Amino acid sequence: MIAEDSSTIAGITDPVSEGGIGFNFKWDMGWMNDTLRYIGVEPKYREGMHKVLTHTADYVFEEDFVLPLSHDEVVHLKKSLLQKAPGTPEEQLEGLKTLLTWQFTHPGKKLLFMGQEFGQEAEWSEAKSLDWKLADKPDHRDILLSVQKLLKLYKQYPCLYSDSRDEKTFEWVNRNDKERNILSFIRRNPWNYNGAILVICNFSDKCYPYYTVGVPCEGSYERIFSTCEAAEEAEAPGREKLRLAKEEECDKLPFCLQFELRPFEAVLFAFPG
Repeated sequence: MIAEDSSTIAGITDPVSEGGIGFNFKWDMGWMNDTLRYIGVEPKYREGMHKVLTHTADYVFEEDFVLPLSHDEVVHLKKSLLQKAPGTPEEQLEGLKTLLTWQFTHPGKKLLFMGQEFGQEAEWSEAKSLDWKLADKPDHRDILLSVQKLLKLYKQYPCLYSDSRDEKTFEWVNRNDKERNILSFIRRNPWNYNGAILVICNFSDKCYPYYTVGVPCEGSYERIFSTCEAAEEAEAPGREKLRLAKEEECDKLPFCLQFELRPFEAVLFAFPG
């Protein structure tokens, strides 16, 4: 049972035997509202709202949360999820993939409203069908393929779904890169970095040809996902997906990776081993 609850009452998902209310999950309305506030601002103004996006990780382990991008946010002149972001249609499409990557890699279970998986353009209406034909257009098809890939990775890597109130399963690399609108963090098991994933989300319209991010372990990191991957594979099928960590301190970590981070791109690297 899932509580669609926006209160600050504690223990919504705690067992009744321990004084809780006993729901299995609770909607994380704070994550949804804060994330959509951030997405609705032009990238050049997002620096001042960076903490709005990052502070959700400070409380996400207090309950068993679901991260909703719900029906309430795409009706009554609130715009579709795709069109909440400013920018050109191309920037909106690229930004939506990074928003969905942020959702899929953030602690908590996931909830999408129908049509968001292919970038529905119009507001939802109970009076008409979704624009299913959009899923056959290349740019919208790319969103659908990205969601399919994220779902496969979610099932493949337990670190993405086994959080269950354990704050050790989430580790910031850099939560303060507000000038560049970038977040970087690690999803891991509580004991070590076996099966861990490094996540970088670029919420800006800028390209960083020599972006550098800190990592805790030496070895080769495999790029297992990029929101630019579909177009990239078409243009350069043999592009190198491995990055060898340099022994150089970055983000207060002993090693680092360097690669090109493109506008509105989200990237996932699997740890060595």
